[in-house]
Amino acid sequence: MPFRGWWSRAKDLSGVSHSRGLTVTADEWSRCAADVAAGGGRLLAMWASDCIDGQDEGAGADAVEVHAAFMADPGLLILELPVQRNAGPEAMQADYPGIERFFPCASRMQRAMVEISGLRSSDPDSRSWLRHLPDGQELIRVSGEGVHEIAVGPVHAGTIEPGHFRFSVVGEKVLRLEEHFGYTHKGIERRFLSLPLLEGHRLAARERPVTLADVAEERWIQGWGDTGNVIDSLAAAHGFRPKVACRSSDYRFMSALVGAGVGVALVPTLAL
Repeated sequence: MPFRGWWSRAKDLSGVSHSRGLTVTADEWSRCAADVAAGGGRLLAMWASDCIDGQDEGAGADAVEVHAAFMADPGLLILELPVQRNAGPEAMQADYPGIERFFPCASRMQRAMVEISGLRSSDPDSRSWLRHLPDGQELIRVSGEGVHEIAVGPVHAGTIEPGHFRFSVVGEKVLRLEEHFGYTHKGIERRFLSLPLLEGHRLAARERPVTLADVAEERWIQGWGDTGNVIDSLAAAHGFRPKVACRSSDYRFMSALVGAGVGVALVPTLAL
């Protein structure tokens, strides 16, 4: 099925433009990944979450959801696969089908998911990803005439996070690279919690600017006087009325409320 076939089945995600979500079976999970790859789409992320009580009929205590976010024309598609976490003698069996054969980068995400959520994919690569060399695990080394091993890290300017790297080389030719992340975290996710919405989108390198339509359903921290009137006028022009959580004339206080997650705000650039 072409990607647009999966897109037509999915439902719009509230408050997120050009994005849809779709709950699938294990077989559909694999077929959709294959179709996205065949159409030139990209895998953005994979993660797991607990099922939300009351929304997953028949979900037990071990019920979880595996998610995959794909980007392709015409937008972002997030797949949701409900699974039951294996326990007891079956704990080492696969909880869901891996998609590394369609997207090689999925292997690292699936390996990380084992350590974060305890969910195992069918990926044959079961090595640790976040924990550096746990007991019983050795680096895969390359041997032979002229082979040299070069260790780099745990701090390296060319990567987005600290990691340990082992290069097996012959001259300038790299035969194999072993990498292990998870030494420390830069705190990018937590940084989003303290940023105004616009700055958060800039940090995420969003391809297009935030519009008022994107935040129509958000709660607003609104200013008094001219600032408040400007927001009311702009909102009316975009077909909505702001849901005002509170009002203030102190721009620093308004920014602090945004950082605390109370709502969004529109303030003059000079006040930032």
